[in-house]
Formats: sequence, structure tokens, C-alpha cells
Amino acid sequence: MKKFTSIATITMASLMLVAAPAVSFAAENTTETESASQEHLITFVDATEIATNAAQLSADDVVFSKKMQTYEDGIAVYEIDFLIPNETKYEYTIDAKTGDIIDSEIEGWEEDDNEDYAALLAEDQALFDFEAAKTQIVTMPAVSQVIEEVAKGREEELCYYKDGFDYDDGRIVYVFGVMFPKEEKFEYKFDMNTGAVVDLDKDIWEADDNAEYRQLLEDHNLL
Repeated sequence: MKKFTSIATITMASLMLVAAPAVSFAAENTTETESASQEHLITFVDATEIATNAAQLSADDVVFSKKMQTYEDGIAVYEIDFLIPNETKYEYTIDAKTGDIIDSEIEGWEEDDNEDYAALLAEDQALFDFEAAKTQIVTMPAVSQVIEEVAKGREEELCYYKDGFDYDDGRIVYVFGVMFPKEEKFEYKFDMNTGAVVDLDKDIWEADDNAEYRQLLEDHNLL
């Protein structure tokens, strides 16, 4: 699998931690801010263990198809999806603060899942070890380019609210979401093999987004 060279100042680690306007962080000690953020939320490792334990399984028993940090109804959450090939599929939404399971879904294996599973096997499963992925793929050039195009000189106003890996249309994708508070939101998906943008959702700001934004600020000690 192709490795992408780091050419930008925004790293995958910072995409997870800098979930509020960059201008707000400029006046703070970055190390202290990141440390506080890490302590405030549980880790991907914790969320993965909670989900697999709830299914009475271990990480070694399953194949992961999604590991994502995002916000849902104003709450910071981890979405952890995994499967037992030819048997069962599991989806868990974990509260990123408390570790509580907010939602879960268990489905039986269907014929259509065979094609998806075959495509998963063709990919590098290490990508779904998020901690390992952060060191393997620091920043893709395509991510840097998108940030420049979206920001258009307004980088200090951007907030990052979603980051992680997902399985989408027969391929592993890297997903991140950015927003201009009170204006609009963007969600990008990148093909992990080519670095190309494979999907883009753009939405105008809605009333429900206010709670999500407030939670972002609270999670990163900016309220």
C-alpha cells in the first residue's frame, strides 16, 4: 500500500486534537492543550476494547471496518464497526467522555457482505489500528491541498470535528470533517491507495450544529 509523504503542518494527530479554531490555540501552550484534550476523552484503544468486550469478543477475533471520532447530537463519540466473517456484523457508538455505549447494532451476515469482505482483505488491515495509522500516514498531500482550498486564507476559522477510517464502496477511506462555525460544514473522504478525494458532502449551518460546536469548544477547554 502506498505511503504518503508529510508535506503539511496539519498532522493526523492534530486533526484529532485541534477541534477548535486555530487562532484560539495560538495563544495557548500547545503541549498543555493537547494533553488536556487527551485526558478529557477516552482513546480509540479504549473505545475499541469497550465495543469488543460488549460483544464478548476480543480484537483478535474480528475484522474492523470502521474507527471514527465524530460528534452526534452534540456529544463526542467513537463509532467502532467490526465483523466476524461469514457470521455477524457489529456497530457500536461509544460516548468519548464516559465510555458508555450510546447505541449498538448486531446484524447477521448477508450475501452482499461477501464482496465487501473480499475487498477488505485486499486492503492493509493495519490501517484500522488507528494508533499505528497515525504513525504510518502522517499527512496526505491531498488533505493539505483540500485544507488550503477550503480555507482560502481563513484557516484560523476552521474547526475539525471528524477524523478516522471507514470502509466505503469497496475501499478503505480516510475521513475528516471541517466546519466554519455558524456558516457551513464539509466532510471529505480520501482513497487510502491513491490519496484522491472520492466523496464530498457540504452542508450549510443548521440550528442542531450549535450544540455540536459548543461541545467541541468544551472538549478542548475553550469555554
